[in-house]
Amino acid sequence: MTLEMIEKKLDQFEQLTALERKDVLHSLHKYAQVNHHQFDEPESVCPVIKEEVRLACGLNKCRYWIDQPWTKNCAVNFMTAQGKENLSVEQVSLLYRKAPERVDSIYKRSFKIVQRHYLRDMVRNRGVPQFTYVSGFCVACQSKLLDEELTNSALRLDADFGYCSVECKKQFPPPFFEVERFFQADFFKVVEIGSELFNFYYLEEMLGFQPNVLRNRLEKLRDSKGRG
Repeated sequence: MTLEMIEKKLDQFEQLTALERKDVLHSLHKYAQVNHHQFDEPESVCPVIKEEVRLACGLNKCRYWIDQPWTKNCAVNFMTAQGKENLSVEQVSLLYRKAPERVDSIYKRSFKIVQRHYLRDMVRNRGVPQFTYVSGFCVACQSKLLDEELTNSALRLDADFGYCSVECKKQFPPPFFEVERFFQADFFKVVEIGSELFNFYYLEEMLGFQPNVLRNRLEKLRDSKGRG
């Protein structure tokens, strides 16, 4: 069995028959350096096939594989050796050979994604009406878009979404549309609930706005309504 065949089999390991698993394990003896039998308390275990890993694993397309022989090339072994689930920025930086600043940036971006999903759940839990956009219509006024509008790079967003005029784009800019498309709810309701959960400056960043851009726009809208 070739290395490529093994990698494909590992993706479906739990669904394989006992005979197929035995064949995979036999082939892994050469490539991944695993023993062919289980241990009660092995030093390190392959997270996919639950077998002891004796030497550095050579299966470099496994989702847990990492080029670090001192962990037997398995990121899971490193985490187990630490005796805790949380890794510091410095530990992840060392393990993946990335600058600490890069790791920290990824952490923050990932955390922001989780918080966006949390906010979306909160919006739904509050009973805010949900909706989705229909392609081919202006995302601001919902008028049917003409072919020339759909092909106009200044008005088109993506996937057949866009504006019918520059004025509509000014009234309802692309960041507003992206927020409504993700949360499937009214932009201002999202901001209202989000401002209860997060610092407003962070909320701006999380929703994709530069500092104070959203705040200034909301203040202008409030002032215009007050004058009206």
